[in-house]
Amino acid sequence: MMFPFVAQSQEGQAAQCADIQLTPEEFTQLPYFGLSESQLSAYSAQLQAYTDDASRSSSACGSDNNYIYMPIFIFDHTEKGLSQAQIDRLIAITNDVYADLGLKFRFFTSCHGVASNSPLATVVPFTAPFQILYPNAPGSINLHIVEKVIDAGGYYNITGNNIVIPLSAVPNLTNLFDPEKQPSTLAHELGHFFGLLLHTHAFAIDADGPTNVCFREPVSRTKVFNPFSLIPIWGSSVCLTPNIINLFIGRKMCEVTGDCLCDTPADPR
Repeated sequence: MMFPFVAQSQEGQAAQCADIQLTPEEFTQLPYFGLSESQLSAYSAQLQAYTDDASRSSSACGSDNNYIYMPIFIFDHTEKGLSQAQIDRLIAITNDVYADLGLKFRFFTSCHGVASNSPLATVVPFTAPFQILYPNAPGSINLHIVEKVIDAGGYYNITGNNIVIPLSAVPNLTNLFDPEKQPSTLAHELGHFFGLLLHTHAFAIDADGPTNVCFREPVSRTKVFNPFSLIPIWGSSVCLTPNIINLFIGRKMCEVTGDCLCDTPADPR
C-alpha cells in the first residue's frame, strides 16, 4: 500500500498520535474500506499515474521536475520561534521518509510560508478553535507547531484539515543532523492528511476512540467472516444490523476491520 511506514511508525502508537474519532458509519465510508488486494493495487496504480503526470510538477518551487511539489504553510506558535535551519531540517526529514517509499512528491522549503503567532503553551487534541483564530492558508498543507500537545505527540485535525505537532517533534539546534534523533511525527500526520485515517490498532479493545467489537481486526490475514461470528457479543446486537452483515459476509476480515489494509498487521497496541 502507499504509506506502510507512516501507518506503522512509532508515532502511530496510541500513546503518541491522537486517534481520529470516526464512528462505524464514517469508518465504512473510507475510500479504501473493503477493497480487495487487487482493487487496492488498481487504486495505487491510478495514484501512480497521477503522480507520473509531468504537467503536475512545478518549477516555481524547485528545479527538480521529477516531483510534484507540496507547499506547507507553517504557523509558528512557539515561544522562542523556530529557526530557518529547524524548518529546513524538518521538511528534509519528511522528504527522506517519503522518498524511501518511492513516492514522487516532495515538500520544497522554498514553497512554504511561516506565520508567527502568539505562543500556545498547550493544545488539547481536537478541541482547540484553530479555525476561528487561524484560518487555513489556501493552496497549502497547514501545519501548526505549538509548545506542547496534551496526551499526544501530534495529531491531524480532520474537521479543520490541518496538522498540529509539538516543538518536541521538530529537530532542535543540538540534534539537527543526529540520525538517532530525527522525529518522523510530521511524516506520520501527513499520512492521515493524505487519507490514511486509521492506525493499525484502530478499534482494539483498549484503543482510544471507538472500540466497536465488529471492527476489531484478527491476527489472521486470510480469515473470512463467518455468519455465526456475527452473533451478539457481550449483549450487543450491533453486528447483526443488515448494513454490517452485507459489508462483512464473504470478505476477508482484514479488509473491513482495523485499518482496512491486509498488508499491515493487526496491532492491538
